[in-house]
Amino acid sequence: MKKFAPTFFCLVLLLAGPALGDSTLTMPDTWSASLQKSTQQMVRAGIPAQDAIAMTSSMIQARFSRQQIQQAQHVVVKAHQKGLPVEPVISKALEGVAKHVPPRSIIRAMTRVTSRYAYAFQQASRLSTKKADIEHLGNLIAASLAAGMTHRDVNKMVGRLHNEARHLSRDDRRALATSALVAARDMARQGVTSAHAAQVVDRALQRGFKAHEMQALHESFMSRAATMPADKVARGFSRSIHKGTFDAMEAAGSHATGMDTQGQMPAGMEPEHGIGAHGGDLGADASGGDMGGHDGDTGGHGGDAGGHGGAVGGDVGGHGGSAGGDVSGGASGGDMGGHGGDAGGHGGDMGGGGAGGGEGAGHH
Repeated sequence: MKKFAPTFFCLVLLLAGPALGDSTLTMPDTWSASLQKSTQQMVRAGIPAQDAIAMTSSMIQARFSRQQIQQAQHVVVKAHQKGLPVEPVISKALEGVAKHVPPRSIIRAMTRVTSRYAYAFQQASRLSTKKADIEHLGNLIAASLAAGMTHRDVNKMVGRLHNEARHLSRDDRRALATSALVAARDMARQGVTSAHAAQVVDRALQRGFKAHEMQALHESFMSRAATMPADKVARGFSRSIHKGTFDAMEAAGSHATGMDTQGQMPAGMEPEHGIGAHGGDLGADASGGDMGGHDGDTGGHGGDAGGHGGAVGGDVGGHGGSAGGDVSGGASGGDMGGHGGDAGGHGGDMGGGGAGGGEGAGHH
């Protein structure tokens, strides 16, 4: 989980009893009885106690209303109940608080992140029935979506993977899916359009690329995209693969980036979110930032639930829009997005002109 500079007070957490359901949380007397109860319910539902406490206390300090805090808690619990990772959802909440994003926009962003992972894990389940594989591939798909891949292109790419890999062993299927999804994710992060990134992967799979060849394609792309426009490189790859003239291993040559078949990079080589990573949550002009303005501190070129006034539905509202769909209207899809700075801008969910602060100061 991402770590932010603590802005909330220290808490003493006491756990007693042999089972989680019997645990007792000792919370500050300043918390309302209702918030203490709902936080305890989060822990009983399976949310790590330190995460439940951290999120709730940060929201209290940011002057969320009691209702807003409990809405946010509900989003986290629902994600957990659906078998989705809660760390990205809680991280999004802490990120929003640290950036002074309005409470309603933070809750929308949390809902949107949950929807993204729900869609990603559903797609991953087309490739494997094993929980570990679904989690691994689902996280890669979610990262691809955050980087700017569309649902349509992800669906097409996963369908091709399903067809091409269905006769492979589990290990080979996982390796091929990993290398293909990492290639698509990193092309999107480098600025390749969703359609072009998906086309490269789709054509490579049609040509029967194995995992090591897909990895070599990725390595060659990353090397060339460092000195040439990334979308131009991808289009060139797509044409040569289609013509049958692309030799992945020869193209990679000595320009290996060191990615392994688990979709990881060696220590010190990971692209940082928001610093040159096209699609990082906090990056200037990163096309998938969840709280994005075009240049501001809070993200990319439209994150996950915004754009020109786009709002999302789902567990915690919005007006219209479908949780999990591409609901930007004029932006490239952002949680708290718009073309402004820290908290708002061009008609996005964070307000027009940069509204900050919370609504509903009280929490009792």
